[in-house]
Amino acid sequence: GGGGGGGGKKKGENVKVRDGIHGRPLSRIVLVGGATRMPAVGRLLSALTGVVPQKTVNPDEAVALGCAVQVGILDGDEGLGEGVAVLSPWQAA
Repeated sequence: GGGGGGGGKKKGENVKVRDGIHGRPLSRIVLVGGATRMPAVGRLLSALTGVVPQKTVNPDEAVALGCAVQVGILDGDEGLGEGVAVLSPWQAA
Protein backbone atom coordinates (compact mmCIF):
# COMPACT_ATOMS: atom_id res chain seq x y z
CA GLY A 1 0.00 0.00 0.00
CA GLY A 2 0.96 3.59 -0.08
CA GLY A 3 -0.08 4.76 3.37
CA GLY A 4 1.40 5.85 6.62
CA GLY A 5 3.98 4.42 8.87
CA GLY A 6 7.20 5.91 7.55
CA GLY A 7 9.39 4.50 4.86
CA GLY A 8 9.56 7.91 3.22
CA LYS A 9 6.69 7.23 0.84
CA LYS A 10 3.94 9.76 0.39
CA LYS A 11 0.40 8.50 0.61
CA GLY A 12 -0.59 7.05 -2.77
CA GLU A 13 2.93 7.15 -4.22
CA ASN A 14 3.57 4.20 -6.52
CA VAL A 15 7.23 3.34 -6.14
CA LYS A 16 7.10 0.61 -8.81
CA VAL A 17 5.88 3.09 -11.42
CA ARG A 18 8.36 5.76 -10.33
CA ASP A 19 11.31 3.37 -10.45
CA GLY A 20 10.29 1.69 -13.69
CA ILE A 21 10.94 -1.98 -14.31
CA HIS A 22 14.02 -3.56 -12.70
CA GLY A 23 15.31 -0.07 -11.88
CA ARG A 24 15.08 1.13 -15.48
CA PRO A 25 12.71 4.08 -15.95
CA LEU A 26 9.79 3.70 -18.32
CA SER A 27 10.38 5.40 -21.64
CA ARG A 28 7.40 4.09 -23.57
CA ILE A 29 3.93 2.76 -22.85
CA VAL A 30 1.92 0.96 -25.53
CA LEU A 31 -1.74 0.34 -24.81
CA VAL A 32 -3.21 -3.04 -25.77
CA GLY A 33 -6.57 -4.64 -25.01
CA GLY A 34 -10.09 -3.36 -25.36
CA ALA A 35 -10.25 -1.44 -22.07
CA THR A 36 -7.34 0.74 -23.15
CA ARG A 37 -9.66 2.43 -25.65
CA MET A 38 -11.21 4.30 -22.72
CA PRO A 39 -9.58 7.75 -22.55
CA ALA A 40 -9.45 7.55 -18.74
CA VAL A 41 -6.99 4.61 -18.92
CA GLY A 42 -4.49 6.61 -20.98
CA ARG A 43 -4.89 9.67 -18.79
CA LEU A 44 -4.33 7.64 -15.62
CA LEU A 45 -1.18 5.98 -16.97
CA SER A 46 0.14 9.32 -18.16
CA ALA A 47 -0.50 10.87 -14.74
CA LEU A 48 1.15 7.97 -12.90
CA THR A 49 4.22 7.65 -15.10
CA GLY A 50 4.72 11.02 -16.78
CA VAL A 51 4.86 9.15 -20.11
CA VAL A 52 2.16 9.67 -22.72
CA PRO A 53 0.92 6.24 -23.85
CA GLN A 54 1.41 5.45 -27.53
CA LYS A 55 -1.51 4.37 -29.65
CA THR A 56 0.55 2.97 -32.52
CA VAL A 57 -0.83 -0.57 -32.49
CA ASN A 58 -4.33 -1.95 -32.83
CA PRO A 59 -5.20 -3.09 -29.28
CA ASP A 60 -7.15 -6.14 -30.47
CA GLU A 61 -4.45 -7.28 -32.90
CA ALA A 62 -1.80 -6.97 -30.19
CA VAL A 63 -3.81 -9.20 -27.86
CA ALA A 64 -4.40 -11.75 -30.63
CA LEU A 65 -0.70 -11.80 -31.52
CA GLY A 66 0.27 -12.24 -27.87
CA CYS A 67 -2.18 -15.12 -27.61
CA ALA A 68 -0.68 -16.78 -30.69
CA VAL A 69 2.84 -16.45 -29.28
CA GLN A 70 1.68 -17.88 -25.94
CA VAL A 71 0.12 -20.90 -27.63
CA GLY A 72 3.26 -21.46 -29.71
CA ILE A 73 5.44 -21.38 -26.61
CA LEU A 74 3.18 -23.74 -24.69
CA ASP A 75 3.09 -26.11 -27.67
CA GLY A 76 6.90 -26.07 -27.88
CA ASP A 77 7.03 -24.39 -31.29
CA GLU A 78 10.70 -24.25 -32.29
CA GLY A 79 10.05 -21.38 -34.73
CA LEU A 80 9.77 -18.85 -31.92
CA GLY A 81 13.49 -18.88 -31.28
CA GLU A 82 15.38 -18.76 -28.02
CA GLY A 83 15.00 -16.03 -25.48
CA VAL A 84 11.20 -16.00 -25.62
CA ALA A 85 9.72 -16.46 -22.17
CA VAL A 86 6.19 -16.43 -20.84
CA LEU A 87 5.89 -14.56 -17.57
CA SER A 88 3.02 -14.64 -15.16
CA PRO A 89 1.74 -11.25 -14.02
CA TRP A 90 3.64 -11.79 -10.74
CA GLN A 91 6.90 -12.53 -12.55
CA ALA A 92 6.52 -9.51 -14.80
CA ALA A 93 5.83 -7.15 -11.88
